[in-house]
Amino acid sequence: RTKGLDIVVTGRWFIGKSVIETSLAANYSETNLYDSILYAKSLPDTEKYRKLLVNREERCRVETAYPQSKMILNVSYKIDRWRLNASFIRYGEIIQSGNDTLRNVHPTTYPDETFSPKIVSSLNINWKAKSWFDITLGAENIFNVYPDKLKYKPNTQSGLLVYNPNFA
Repeated sequence: RTKGLDIVVTGRWFIGKSVIETSLAANYSETNLYDSILYAKSLPDTEKYRKLLVNREERCRVETAYPQSKMILNVSYKIDRWRLNASFIRYGEIIQSGNDTLRNVHPTTYPDETFSPKIVSSLNINWKAKSWFDITLGAENIFNVYPDKLKYKPNTQSGLLVYNPNFA
């Protein structure tokens, strides 16, 4: 079950022959697995088999492995045939949980990790040569922001992964 809220606010201001346009969009959503999960009738009804398919790692992929919040700020300045656009996207915190089947054997083998919110920025400039022809020059992630690195070596699959595998 997913519940959420989306809000969008926009504005436009005319300053002489130029125009400034802004938009701010925010999203918050929460996803939860609820009720009982149905399992294959051919498997024994034991705790071991109940957690085989939907263990805490899989539950995390549905509930907390993706940001619950996201905000986008876009600012655009237009004058004549030129447009300058800046965009900032904030992704909320995410959590990676280890597999509880493995954790029951070795609880510290795959520790949970929390990754901090990040803001990714882009900038572009556009020139409208003709009504049917534009030239745009731009850059994404201009401040070189990356996700947090995995903190615990066991989660890196023997050093092969640097970042959370859900987002690499």
